[in-house]
Amino acid sequence: MVARRYGAGAIISRYRRRITLEPEELQRLPAVMAVRPLLLDCWAVAHRDRSAAVVAAELAQRGYDATEAHKAELMKYALPPDQWEAYMAKRRSKERPAVGDVLEVKVKAPTKEVADVVHRKFDPLVNKPVDTEKVQGLLADIRADGRYEADYTVGYDSAGSNRPILLVDVEDKKTGPPFLNIGFNIEAQTAGVTRGTIDSIFLYQDLGGYGSELRAKIDLGFLTNLDGEYLYRFSQKGYFIAPRAHLTRAPYYVYESPDSDTRIAERQSQSGGIAADLGWTDTKTQEVRLGWDLSNVQWHLNTGMDGQPDYSGNSQTVRLRYIYDSQDRALIPHHGKRVVTSLGYLYSTPNSPSAPQFYTQIDFAHTVGKNLFLGKVEGATMFNRDVAQPFRYTLGGPLRLAALSIDQLRGTDYWLTTPGYLRRIYAAPPPLGGNIYLGGTVEVGQMRAPGAATVTREDVYFGVAAETPLGVITLGPAIGFDGEHKFVFTIGRFF
Repeated sequence: MVARRYGAGAIISRYRRRITLEPEELQRLPAVMAVRPLLLDCWAVAHRDRSAAVVAAELAQRGYDATEAHKAELMKYALPPDQWEAYMAKRRSKERPAVGDVLEVKVKAPTKEVADVVHRKFDPLVNKPVDTEKVQGLLADIRADGRYEADYTVGYDSAGSNRPILLVDVEDKKTGPPFLNIGFNIEAQTAGVTRGTIDSIFLYQDLGGYGSELRAKIDLGFLTNLDGEYLYRFSQKGYFIAPRAHLTRAPYYVYESPDSDTRIAERQSQSGGIAADLGWTDTKTQEVRLGWDLSNVQWHLNTGMDGQPDYSGNSQTVRLRYIYDSQDRALIPHHGKRVVTSLGYLYSTPNSPSAPQFYTQIDFAHTVGKNLFLGKVEGATMFNRDVAQPFRYTLGGPLRLAALSIDQLRGTDYWLTTPGYLRRIYAAPPPLGGNIYLGGTVEVGQMRAPGAATVTREDVYFGVAAETPLGVITLGPAIGFDGEHKFVFTIGRFF
């Protein structure tokens, strides 16, 4: 179009879309200059039988020839060397020099204490090149516990400066603290007792100082669980002290045997008391606690007959616990692992021997495309001590040998492994979010107790799992290798 309308002798073009010229139009151009070799394909119609290198050389020569032919006209636009240098110097003076090292970090925060914490995180960046990944990582640390919003901008102290200033802005969330999260937890099995609770978590962060918080967990329904803790951070290096109080009250069903779903008794289990921990946390993935617990334990028969005595009395426990958690989600994690290990000693238990206690649980998750691999390995032991019934471990129920009734097995030593696989079949669009999976798990576990036969069970538990605003909903059968079977429905956390 340019060639036809204006009769141009040379064209300098940055047009990036493909264009074509007819052969006769091409021949009327004295010269054509293309800035990028990519544009050479615009001559393809006229030169299908010629290589791009030949065409490029011809185009370049036409440009040189046209410039030489119009040299006299073009020279009147030329600048003397001294004026050209003056022009370039003026141009360079308006350009900011290459970005240098960070000059300073400025922080805007709700309180001086928070500002000091943010400074301690960001001040090591001064006199170093700007590392945006490092900055984003530090901002993620500030946002990690859900307490604050945090962002940053880059500024300069003058127009001629090349050393940036990091401006970090930390703000309170408009929705809290305090925060209150409410959810549902339902476990239902054929030939079993449906268990449903309303679960709530209350969290008041930075109460009494940065990093300190009041926590409360309240579960109401099939069972009653009241657990409150005040975690006081007395050191910015992560050391804390955490007094707490707790009460758990729930019915417990006793079965005729490990091979029978027949309930022969119902007992009331209750444990309440006070405790305190001294510990350390990195606030991201790790926590270590050393603590003491004093509880009053009640274990009474409500209906039926199981041949076991009631229990009533106080107990004390000292425990060392370590937690590592790098999983990315609380419901169905996609990657990471969670490790909980504790070593304790149960003592001052009337009519029951004291006992060492060791417990460990390892959960992992890994995603490859639409395929999600999950698993859990869990085990605990009291070293075969014949402790009273309310202090024993249990097995049975969804993801704890799902073909058995909930808590059907009870003993002093057990292990459990549950490798699983899920295939994502649907991803809900925003704002609904969530995924729907098909898959299952193989569950293998064993329970032992003094004076009782060792029970080993295996089953396959499979079906559909859907992430919803209410939690993870699962639905499917569990088939045991020894003839047990259940149809299971749950709402809550998965793995």
